[in-house]
Amino acid sequence: MAEPAARTRVVIIGDALPGAWRHDDARDPVFVAFDQIRSESFTALRPDLILTPLMDEGFDCFDVAIALRETGYRGRLRAVVRFLPDPALVRREIAAICPGLDFDIIVTDRPGPNPVQGDPDQ
Repeated sequence: MAEPAARTRVVIIGDALPGAWRHDDARDPVFVAFDQIRSESFTALRPDLILTPLMDEGFDCFDVAIALRETGYRGRLRAVVRFLPDPALVRREIAAICPGLDFDIIVTDRPGPNPVQGDPDQ
């Protein structure tokens, strides 16, 4: 019999509408407040993937990256944002302050057509 697939332990920093993430499954993400990153309970979660808003009230992805660096976390951190004109700039900055962190940005929307320049897909 095949072993069950390993579950990805996902932690979301902040309180970004927990109901929107629920799938009534054991793999539901765990929500953690920013100020709990340095706690023993956070370290015990051993997350495989951490999601955080690019910017939230009271913290941003730079704050999260630095706090994670201090815990020794070297896994995946993904900042989520609707739109960002230059994601590469943020990636470079995070890489400079947290070189061992697997960081990337998830952009959820693309910009709409510019009325002056027309639709970017044409």
